[in-house]
Amino acid sequence: MKKVLSFLLVSLLFLTARAGNVVTLVDDSDRSPVTGAAVVSSAGIILGVTDAEGHILINEKDYPLSLRCLGYEPLTVDMPADTVAMSPATYALGEVIVTPVDRPVTRVLTYAREYCTGIVSGDTMQVFNEYMLEFFLADGKVKGYNSYDAHPSVCRVRRYGRIANDEGQDVVLRPDSHDALGSLSFMGILASVPSADVKVSERMKSGAASDTVAGKHFPKYVYRNFNDMFIVEHDHLADNKKHVWSPMFFKLLGCTMEMSNYVESAAFHRNDSCNYGLKDYIFTTSTLHVLVKGKWMKKMMDTDRPYEVDCYLEQYPVEITHYTVDEYKDLKKNKMRHERFRVPEIVQPLPAAVERLVARVEEEERR
Repeated sequence: MKKVLSFLLVSLLFLTARAGNVVTLVDDSDRSPVTGAAVVSSAGIILGVTDAEGHILINEKDYPLSLRCLGYEPLTVDMPADTVAMSPATYALGEVIVTPVDRPVTRVLTYAREYCTGIVSGDTMQVFNEYMLEFFLADGKVKGYNSYDAHPSVCRVRRYGRIANDEGQDVVLRPDSHDALGSLSFMGILASVPSADVKVSERMKSGAASDTVAGKHFPKYVYRNFNDMFIVEHDHLADNKKHVWSPMFFKLLGCTMEMSNYVESAAFHRNDSCNYGLKDYIFTTSTLHVLVKGKWMKKMMDTDRPYEVDCYLEQYPVEITHYTVDEYKDLKKNKMRHERFRVPEIVQPLPAAVERLVARVEEEERR
């Protein structure tokens, strides 16, 4: 049954019938499948993520590949191979600033990187965004706190975009959040930070290395002890029968879309308390695959056909600060405040194709 489901998942991820070979990603230490790894082509295009068996379909022309997965060292694969091994990563405790906890509102400042790609009417569209994001979380019910502030707010952003096709077009630019390239971004959905402590299950307290909580149709949460980390994987589509979600809110706006992959993973430093929260937070990753069918979105992209978008987001905490309610309100009123980019030491290196994109955009601006 597992093999049948694996085959179906691969097929769903590659409805465009790309010719290629199935590649299996495994853990270098125990040869177990590496699931949820984002695979990026030599052109910087997100080819998808590995399924529950570590499988993904790859075309020979896409090499060299860049592989990224929470808990593993980034890897470049130069030549075609049936099986690829990824090495577990070790993360030193970051330099996150945490102030005393006797204040009910917590501001979490993060550095985030977002990679988005899509193929629309023959054009290959690539976007790379860097953000400084802030979140305000409340310790229980707090009078004067606005729960909407738990969503990401952009303090600073740098955007890089590229449009290319088989007819020779290959241009780079700074996308705007409201133009066609900017519409490929799903940061507002993907970005989040741990808002409540995660408690280890009784099974893991008894010595198990992992545990799974079932959703209605698929595993919803997977908990793992991995090297010096505790990892939580959350499949947001586990309760959907066909593993597809079409949000009604977007339909009402003329932005109909079907999400067939939406997985969020968070890594924490292991401790002896069996309880994990912001004090242990290392970083999060999120992956998203969307089939866009809405009239408004197709009009923006100047196409009459549905198109697919893949996004991958990495997020690292930079500063965690606790405030009184009055301090929180004053901070929110100050619309002129800005945050400089602060890149943590543990941030993973950029894929080579993204490095080239950044260099080209910055070179264009210097001319």
